[in-house]
Amino acid sequence: MRVKRNCLAIALSACLLPQEFSNAQDTGQLTLKSSAGRIAGTLADKDAKHPETGKPLLAVRTPAGGLIEIERTEATWQPADDLITQYAALLAQSGDGVEDHWKMVEWCLSQKGGRTKLGQQIDDHLLQIIRLSPQHPEATKELSRRKWIRVGGRWIPEAQYYSNLGFVYEKSRWISKVLSQVNQYLAGEEAKLGALKSELAKWKNQLPRYSFDEAVRTLTLFANESLIPILDKEAQDTKTVESTLRRIYVEVIGMLPSPTAQDSLIRFVLNDPDGEIRERAKELLLSPPFNSGSVTRFSTSSKLIGAGVLVPRDGIPNERLQYYAAFLGELGTLNSVLPLINAIKTVHRIDTGADPNRMSISQSTGQGGLQIGGGPKYIEKEFTNQNVLAALRRITKSNPGDSPELWRQWYLNQFTLSRFTVTADE
Repeated sequence: MRVKRNCLAIALSACLLPQEFSNAQDTGQLTLKSSAGRIAGTLADKDAKHPETGKPLLAVRTPAGGLIEIERTEATWQPADDLITQYAALLAQSGDGVEDHWKMVEWCLSQKGGRTKLGQQIDDHLLQIIRLSPQHPEATKELSRRKWIRVGGRWIPEAQYYSNLGFVYEKSRWISKVLSQVNQYLAGEEAKLGALKSELAKWKNQLPRYSFDEAVRTLTLFANESLIPILDKEAQDTKTVESTLRRIYVEVIGMLPSPTAQDSLIRFVLNDPDGEIRERAKELLLSPPFNSGSVTRFSTSSKLIGAGVLVPRDGIPNERLQYYAAFLGELGTLNSVLPLINAIKTVHRIDTGADPNRMSISQSTGQGGLQIGGGPKYIEKEFTNQNVLAALRRITKSNPGDSPELWRQWYLNQFTLSRFTVTADE
């Protein structure tokens, strides 16, 4: 609670009584943190300590001759200067009305350094104005500018309001403690990543000295899961990163088994233009440790199916579907069975290269004429996918035939938990 205005006037005007006191050395005012009340006086002992606890004290002698001692953690000391003296003189002559308080606010704001040196006094006058005239437009505007918040019928310092809510001030804004902890964690991770990037740069400088195996070994010495996105991004850059370095990255990623590494290897299998890199990524996904824990073959096959590897695409050769069907067969997980059955026969829209807008003239026996168009640009063709059938036979150890209908009937009749044991990997 703040001291009443008349008490404030007495405390500060005391700086002028007697005159010699106002000019004495170490004159100033003591502000109590608990109530924001202030007492004018002279600092009596700069090194005062509590006789029992030994804690530092503020020992202040008042103009009346009294001695106040208070722990330094409970109050602040502000030495008097010409601005404080001028303020005290004006305050002693000021009234207690709305206009009187506002004139004091205007005077404080007009002084050089007044906003900071007289900040407490400005707040006191503004709150007195609000007490007398709650909707005073200038006072409410100035309080908001000075980071006070109106809560119901009360004005509370912004810091106190957000602190009561459990917020902390970070990077010029108030945020929750949880978000602050997240930011600190991310900052720590960013710092770790910066160190990893530095190590990677040093490793690249030494790269010409290494054989392929040495390069993989030395990179593995400091690489961890946090580095996978960096290696993945560089390795996906087929234009500026040479093939050998991309292969090194794939090998190292394959030595860091995690869902992040699994996703990276799947991207290589799906998108990399280098057939050797695709095959190596596939081999790594088929090998330990990518078959246990959080990186199982089941999750690999699920992600491949989710990527649409068994769905025909315009302009994409049927061989692509056949390739991934064989891969799913090697993974051997039961979640692939129904998608594979649906892909036994697929219809592909094939680009013939013809231009339907081209005009051509043809001559046949006994008849001539103008024909427009060079034939259809696309044709649809149905394929029976042998790799799909082979994958189904490999996974189910069954062979009901080559027809999708027979396989669907078999699936409904025989694909039960009593016949197939589902493991954690499937």
